[in-house]
Amino acid sequence: MHKIFYSLIIIPFLFCCTNTKKTAMGEIEEVAEKSMAINIDDAFSDIREIRLSDIADSVSFLPLETTQEGLVTNIEYSFKFTPSFIFYYGGVFDWTGKFRGRIVKRGQGTYEDFGTDLLSHDNHFYSRGNKLIEYDNTGSPTGKVRKLYEDVNDDIDRRAGVEFFNAGKNLAIYSYPNRIFFINTDFETIGTRLVAGSDTLKPHQRDNGKNFATYYKVNTLFYNFMNDTIFYVTEDGLEPQWVVNFTGNHRLSTEILLMNGNIFRDEEIQILSSGIRNFENTKRVLLWDKKHIANGAFETDNYIFFPMQELTPLAGARGKKEEAPYLVIFDKISHQTFRVKGDGFLDDLTGLAGMNGKSYFFPSNGIIDEKMIHAVWPFELLDFVKECQKAGRAVNPRLLEFSRTIKEDDNPVLVLVCLKQK
Repeated sequence: MHKIFYSLIIIPFLFCCTNTKKTAMGEIEEVAEKSMAINIDDAFSDIREIRLSDIADSVSFLPLETTQEGLVTNIEYSFKFTPSFIFYYGGVFDWTGKFRGRIVKRGQGTYEDFGTDLLSHDNHFYSRGNKLIEYDNTGSPTGKVRKLYEDVNDDIDRRAGVEFFNAGKNLAIYSYPNRIFFINTDFETIGTRLVAGSDTLKPHQRDNGKNFATYYKVNTLFYNFMNDTIFYVTEDGLEPQWVVNFTGNHRLSTEILLMNGNIFRDEEIQILSSGIRNFENTKRVLLWDKKHIANGAFETDNYIFFPMQELTPLAGARGKKEEAPYLVIFDKISHQTFRVKGDGFLDDLTGLAGMNGKSYFFPSNGIIDEKMIHAVWPFELLDFVKECQKAGRAVNPRLLEFSRTIKEDDNPVLVLVCLKQK
């Protein structure tokens, strides 16, 4: 979430999306009548400096157990947080940090798969890769398996990256950007939902750092950036909850989001081949530069958080610095929408202010169960404590005590910041 990478040749779309069954204006108006409005446009004129202690009241450190089988190598985009478990590349941690085992394994014959997308449901695990596979609560295959994508007429489309998430007593698969498939635990498709564009729209590659589906209590949220609706996912459909008004000049338009990426890529390849390498007047830069997108929607008891991004397409090739993500917050009680000033909350709570030169806290790994999450490497934390001690600066007592329990080559530590309850 802290970095958005733009390749010169393949540039994934960078947003969280979903929509109604059809994009007809009548249906959008019907959603608006049933839902409460969130005015993101307001946030561009209401920017507030907020201390972490203004919104949160406690912090805990959760070290993920370090085992050979459960080694974590990436802390930016590879975690998947659900109410029951923390998933990482085919492995499972529980919310005490204990490594429960690797679900997706090699050498399992029919049940071998290279998929890394996991879910837990009704005391079972499910993986989605080139196959759909069911496992019991110990991680052993139950015998249920469905091969995907061998037949061009397969009802689940995999031409783009997809998200795998809970849908009541069923499961759901998102084929970005236009369709959600609802399947039961026998892997039968029980329904589909068109969420953007049309049936003829080809799926796009999507960025793994975006949160297409998030969790709030017993609900799965699906946020449609293109048609501005936050839904609760039902067993076979989408139930509108909030209309998100984002209509100003800051917004990257839906038309641009749905454009064929070849239009941009062919032009950029031609410029690369010419040796000129001036990308300032390319279609992608002219249409995308300085526009804003939402990378997800996280609901809590009192707020809805939108991690947002100001885009700098082809940043490296243009010699530009990518903008850091920022937060827009909707207060469910006051109904006000505002932007957090700077790169996050002024960190007066975790004890980590100043680490890596940052004085703010940003929930880089999302928000779930009233906790904002940020992952750090133990060596960074230990180096910071030593740096403070060497400089004669006070170290937060809780942080100092915790630092004595970890080793620099351990798995990451999750910093869990608990939100206040009004």
